[in-house]
Amino acid sequence: MGTGHQLDRLRELVDTGRVVDERTFAGLDADAALDRRDSDPFDSAWLRIFDLIGDRSAAIGPSERSSIDELRERVFMRVYELTANSDLAAFASDDFEIIAGGSVLDLADPWLNALWASYADRRFPMGELRPIAGELRELVRRSK
Repeated sequence: MGTGHQLDRLRELVDTGRVVDERTFAGLDADAALDRRDSDPFDSAWLRIFDLIGDRSAAIGPSERSSIDELRERVFMRVYELTANSDLAAFASDDFEIIAGGSVLDLADPWLNALWASYADRRFPMGELRPIAGELRELVRRSK
């Protein structure tokens, strides 16, 4: 699956609510969740992936960057519609930026895979994520 198709797949999963829906935020204490994301081990793992993608960002072409930005906007709006919480929406949008970037760059990082798996399981990621082996592209492709 090429990078364009991979980004299309991510957009489809978001647009159809198969990775971000009401269940993702049901019963969630937003303030506590955001605090857990701003603390280790989540924060340092997230920043590690963000920096890794940033170091390789020259390999992301302009059309891919545009598609990633569009996906971020879609995620932000979807989460905001579901929660009316701009902080949750911003964090989810940022997550999808690194998920999409990692997918375009064909990363196989167990923590990034776990971040994706949280959304695929309709759980807002926070705290310590259980690493998942494999390629992110394949995990996204197999998501239902």
